[in-house]
Amino acid sequence: MSIQATLYNKQTGEMFAQVSAQMLEDFATYTSGDVGAVLGTHDMAAFKVDPETGSVVARVPTLEEAKAAKWQQAKRCATKALHNGCETSFGRVQTSEASLAAFERLAALPRAIDWTMADDSIVSLSAEDAALICAEVFAHSDACHAYRQALRSSIEAAEDLAALDLIDINTGWPE
Repeated sequence: MSIQATLYNKQTGEMFAQVSAQMLEDFATYTSGDVGAVLGTHDMAAFKVDPETGSVVARVPTLEEAKAAKWQQAKRCATKALHNGCETSFGRVQTSEASLAAFERLAALPRAIDWTMADDSIVSLSAEDAALICAEVFAHSDACHAYRQALRSSIEAAEDLAALDLIDINTGWPE
């Protein structure tokens, strides 16, 4: 049976490697100078070692790290909102990547067409109706992108972690 340990920088507390050994004494080969070891494996991104106490503590991200993580989450929310469908004058339509591509083709050459809606019902559209439904779908797409950019501006403007935590990226998206 082996013993697991996580190595860390004694000055910063940042964890950087996980190692195994047969006996506690074997960890001496890993630890010297600025390198310390704590028993067990730890999520190195979520925890660090308090340099003063040697205890494993939750790692508080820097403001820039937290902003980057929040922005990645916001982009996932934007993709979900964009591809979750939207209401039109004719009912709810799908807005998956394939559906948006179909709307782009229809917008390029509006014509009378039978269109399958999100609920699988069929709606007969005149050329004018086709142009209108495309405009409504593209307005939904534009609104999703605009909201995403507004969130990005808010995230970038956050001056501290508390302000960043107040930014709600899950609500307010166009439906």
